[in-house]
Amino acid sequence: MKYWLKKPGTSEFSGPHTLDGINAQIQGGKVDWDFEALEANGQSLGTLKRSVNWMPLTSILVQQNEQVIQPQQPIDEAQQPRLNTTYQGQSPLAFLEMTRSRTCYTALREMISLFTIISIIAIVLLAGFSVMTGVQNNSGASVIIGIAVGVLGCFVTIATKQASLLLIDIADTLIEQNRQKS
Repeated sequence: MKYWLKKPGTSEFSGPHTLDGINAQIQGGKVDWDFEALEANGQSLGTLKRSVNWMPLTSILVQQNEQVIQPQQPIDEAQQPRLNTTYQGQSPLAFLEMTRSRTCYTALREMISLFTIISIIAIVLLAGFSVMTGVQNNSGASVIIGIAVGVLGCFVTIATKQASLLLIDIADTLIEQNRQKS
């Protein structure tokens, strides 16, 4: 069986490669574990570029290893690679960056960022007007309240953005898990 290989987040791919060829490229340092693979079925270059069926290279290698292992042999869980959405040896930050680079919700992520920027600008303007009003009326309490509300409003806006992105990350991870199962 042969596979096309692609570096995540890019449209650069090579192949098709056999599993032995892929292992040799990994050993030679030309291919990393975070690459994606797609089974070669005579696809055109355009089809390869548009395909959403790219799978993590680790899952392809694990699937091939499972076919070779005899059922009678005991399997040491510490040595067997796990099938999940993270890549072995990958830090959580790297996994999050990879998930966000392959998101299904690019437009929603952009809208959240846009609304966050607009909200922070509005909060800063309102806090600024509150401070200016307090200064004109010689009201120190109004100035302090305006600054506190502005800081709190910015904090809540940024926290809401992160919570929204977290929900999208969860959705992307679940989509990736379901894609790997099928």
